[in-house]
Amino acid sequence: MVEILTHLCCFSIVIRLHIDLLIDPNLSYIDSLMPKISIPQKNLHLDIEKNSNLMNSLLAAGLPVASSCHGEGICSMCKVKITGLVNPAENFELETLKRNKCEPNERLSCQITVTSDLIVSAKYW
Repeated sequence: MVEILTHLCCFSIVIRLHIDLLIDPNLSYIDSLMPKISIPQKNLHLDIEKNSNLMNSLLAAGLPVASSCHGEGICSMCKVKITGLVNPAENFELETLKRNKCEPNERLSCQITVTSDLIVSAKYW
């Protein structure tokens, strides 16, 4: 099931790129729609849709993301180190990060909405 969803997600991204190129072949326009996620540990760069959830985007790209709460923001297993601008943490996420003694630059990937380019790393990659 996850494999099918991964393929569908990738397929929809490719189709959207082709449609966008037909509408406006200006590459900077495409770049503004697709923030880049750099993962130095894997020497990987992903273009994902703006306003996508980081955890779901990483999973769709085939990267393992630890989680026992399935993205509810409770377990903190999906924590990643982030360099770049992301949405502010909600109170429940701040409590989870504090309870689990996370570092200041760590966030829960399940709670991040990607709106701009990011550098992401995790201890389990």
